Amino acid sequence: MSDAPTIKDFVKTDHGKFNIEISTFIKASPETVYGIISNKESFAEFMSCEIKEEIKPGGPINFIFDVAYTDENGVTHDPPAISTGKIVDMIPNELFSFTWGDGRGFNKDFLPGSTLVEFKIKPETQDGVDGCRVTIHHSDLLSEHMAKDHSGGWQYHLQNCINKFA
Repeated sequence: MSDAPTIKDFVKTDHGKFNIEISTFIKASPETVYGIISNKESFAEFMSCEIKEEIKPGGPINFIFDVAYTDENGVTHDPPAISTGKIVDMIPNELFSFTWGDGRGFNKDFLPGSTLVEFKIKPETQDGVDGCRVTIHHSDLLSEHMAKDHSGGWQYHLQNCINKFA
């Protein structure tokens, strides 16, 4: 009953940056989904990475992915790929947001914490099934390449969450 994650919006802003928005219906309550993304272990599983820090408002967050990273110039860097930022907002069952950027310094235009990722959660009923709509809004990406790369990644991670409740 969950739908596949879909790109709702992929826009270039008036400031020349790119924003992406990806959304899906998940057969789980907002409380359950928020519980996953606000817990270090379950969020790391959802994101297919390692997170060492405790998740708390204002705290640092580093996503350590055991994959190679290919930059915009086609240069592949050995694992791990690291995304670094800090947790901005935690509103139980509604919003979880953090900043995001290249934690290894390979991309001078993608500094740690230079973009904002927001997980917005709203109760929804789809075809008579109660669940929630999860929307990921990622803003301030500096290039179309970065926006396309991240939209594919967010679709993958949302599919991980859907699979938990299939």
